[in-house]
Amino acid sequence: MKLADINRKNWTETLSLEWSATYRYKMQTAIFNNPRIVAIIDGIMRNESDHIDIAQKHLLPEFEPKVKGFQTILFFLYLNLEFERFANKSYAGFAREAEDPRSKEDFLRLVKSEGGHAKIFREMIEQIENGNFPVVIICPVCGWELDFGSSPKEGAMAQCEKCKVEFRLVEKQGDWDVERI
Repeated sequence: MKLADINRKNWTETLSLEWSATYRYKMQTAIFNNPRIVAIIDGIMRNESDHIDIAQKHLLPEFEPKVKGFQTILFFLYLNLEFERFANKSYAGFAREAEDPRSKEDFLRLVKSEGGHAKIFREMIEQIENGNFPVVIICPVCGWELDFGSSPKEGAMAQCEKCKVEFRLVEKQGDWDVERI
């Protein structure tokens, strides 16, 4: 069942807020030196992870990738695109409301930057969906790149340039992965 547009929008914004909270708490636990406060914030941060799972549970069924092997990547790229569009719109509104010229100028700078980020995500999505983005996977043996090129077929073979181990390209749960031969 498809979500209503307002529900999709609200779950997307919920996910953004929960990721933001998780990052904020992670940063705080790294700089605070009071172990009790760190433990409490760490517990709250773990709870935010549950909230992220709930939001993703609602959004993932909405997503139907157009190409094989990029399900998780495309899911998050589409979310990133939505987040950047939302930020762009929000910052433009903040610039209109700004009462001092410096704030207005800085918000407009953010508008430009977020617009650039949205363009990058849109172009990556288009390249992947058009079969023009290479399938590159990190070698599980040595950490080098295994490049299968653009639009590979499942079963394609590659040998790592560094460790010389051979791998076969496989699809696991909608995403490209490799199996050692």
